[in-house]
Amino acid sequence: MEKKEFEQDDPMSLTGMVLPLSKEEGLKAEETMVSCFIEEYFCMGFSAQQILEIFKDPFYQAPYEIFQTRGELYVQKMVYKVLNGEGGA
Repeated sequence: MEKKEFEQDDPMSLTGMVLPLSKEEGLKAEETMVSCFIEEYFCMGFSAQQILEIFKDPFYQAPYEIFQTRGELYVQKMVYKVLNGEGGA
Protein backbone atom coordinates (compact mmCIF):
# COMPACT_ATOMS: atom_id res chain seq x y z
CA MET A 1 0.00 0.00 0.00
CA GLU A 2 1.30 3.40 -0.92
CA LYS A 3 1.83 5.88 1.92
CA LYS A 4 0.35 9.33 1.61
CA GLU A 5 2.22 12.33 2.91
CA PHE A 6 0.51 14.23 5.75
CA GLU A 7 -1.27 17.38 4.63
CA GLN A 8 -2.11 20.16 7.08
CA ASP A 9 -5.66 20.50 5.71
CA ASP A 10 -6.30 16.74 5.35
CA PRO A 11 -10.12 16.25 5.21
CA MET A 12 -9.80 12.82 6.86
CA SER A 13 -8.23 14.15 10.06
CA LEU A 14 -10.15 13.75 13.31
CA THR A 15 -12.02 16.93 14.23
CA GLY A 16 -13.88 17.53 17.49
CA MET A 17 -16.90 19.80 17.66
CA VAL A 18 -18.97 21.35 20.40
CA LEU A 19 -22.72 21.33 19.91
CA PRO A 20 -24.98 23.77 21.75
CA LEU A 21 -27.43 21.59 23.69
CA SER A 22 -29.87 22.29 26.46
CA LYS A 23 -29.19 20.55 29.75
CA GLU A 24 -31.95 18.02 28.97
CA GLU A 25 -30.55 17.33 25.49
CA GLY A 26 -27.05 16.95 26.92
CA LEU A 27 -28.19 14.43 29.53
CA LYS A 28 -30.07 12.44 26.88
CA ALA A 29 -27.02 12.45 24.59
CA GLU A 30 -24.83 11.32 27.49
CA GLU A 31 -27.26 8.50 28.33
CA THR A 32 -27.20 7.37 24.70
CA MET A 33 -23.40 7.39 24.72
CA VAL A 34 -23.30 5.34 27.94
CA SER A 35 -25.78 2.85 26.47
CA CYS A 36 -23.58 2.49 23.39
CA PHE A 37 -20.48 1.85 25.51
CA ILE A 38 -22.30 -0.81 27.52
CA GLU A 39 -23.74 -2.52 24.42
CA GLU A 40 -20.34 -2.51 22.71
CA TYR A 41 -18.52 -4.05 25.66
CA PHE A 42 -21.29 -6.62 26.12
CA CYS A 43 -21.07 -7.60 22.43
CA MET A 44 -17.32 -8.04 22.92
CA GLY A 45 -18.07 -10.63 25.61
CA PHE A 46 -17.69 -8.60 28.80
CA SER A 47 -19.95 -9.44 31.76
CA ALA A 48 -21.95 -6.81 33.64
CA GLN A 49 -19.31 -6.78 36.41
CA GLN A 50 -16.47 -6.39 33.89
CA ILE A 51 -18.30 -3.51 32.23
CA LEU A 52 -18.67 -1.77 35.58
CA GLU A 53 -14.93 -2.24 36.17
CA ILE A 54 -14.21 -0.58 32.82
CA PHE A 55 -16.14 2.50 33.95
CA LYS A 56 -13.99 2.58 37.11
CA ASP A 57 -10.70 2.40 35.18
CA PRO A 58 -9.03 5.75 34.23
CA PHE A 59 -7.50 4.03 31.18
CA TYR A 60 -10.97 4.16 29.57
CA GLN A 61 -11.27 7.94 29.59
CA ALA A 62 -14.87 8.54 28.48
CA PRO A 63 -16.47 5.78 30.61
CA TYR A 64 -14.30 6.85 33.55
CA GLU A 65 -15.44 10.46 33.19
CA ILE A 66 -19.06 9.28 33.33
CA PHE A 67 -18.27 7.22 36.43
CA GLN A 68 -16.62 10.23 38.10
CA THR A 69 -19.41 12.69 37.31
CA ARG A 70 -22.51 10.48 37.62
CA GLY A 71 -21.36 7.91 40.19
CA GLU A 72 -21.34 4.15 40.55
CA LEU A 73 -25.07 3.80 41.17
CA TYR A 74 -25.87 5.55 37.87
CA VAL A 75 -23.50 3.25 35.96
CA GLN A 76 -24.91 0.15 37.70
CA LYS A 77 -28.46 1.20 36.79
CA MET A 78 -27.48 1.86 33.18
CA VAL A 79 -25.72 -1.52 32.88
CA TYR A 80 -28.82 -3.25 34.26
CA LYS A 81 -31.13 -1.22 32.03
CA VAL A 82 -29.19 -1.82 28.83
CA LEU A 83 -28.44 -5.51 29.40
CA ASN A 84 -32.11 -6.15 30.16
CA GLY A 85 -33.25 -4.48 26.94
CA GLU A 86 -34.77 -1.45 28.63
CA GLY A 87 -32.53 1.29 27.34
CA GLY A 88 -30.42 0.47 24.33
CA ALA A 89 -29.40 3.27 22.00
